[in-house]
Amino acid sequence: ARILQGRALPEDVLDLGLRLIAEIRDIAKPEYLEESIRELQLAINSPKSLKRRGRAPPDELRLRLWPCTAEQAAAFQLPAHIMG
Repeated sequence: ARILQGRALPEDVLDLGLRLIAEIRDIAKPEYLEESIRELQLAINSPKSLKRRGRAPPDELRLRLWPCTAEQAAAFQLPAHIMG
């Protein structure tokens, strides 16, 4: 909920993203994961002056998953301890 409200630290977002990926590996395989993590780390470590001017990369972790059947997606639930 903190991430959705925009109050989480970028480092926490990265940690939660990696934990989510670990939980969903049984139904899908992350695509472009390493590239997305590198981009997020670059954004987190960007100078604040670039962030204020809007020239820094966005603090986001993109997660693309494949393949996943409709039945797998409908049955999937994240464990409560992951969401906090």
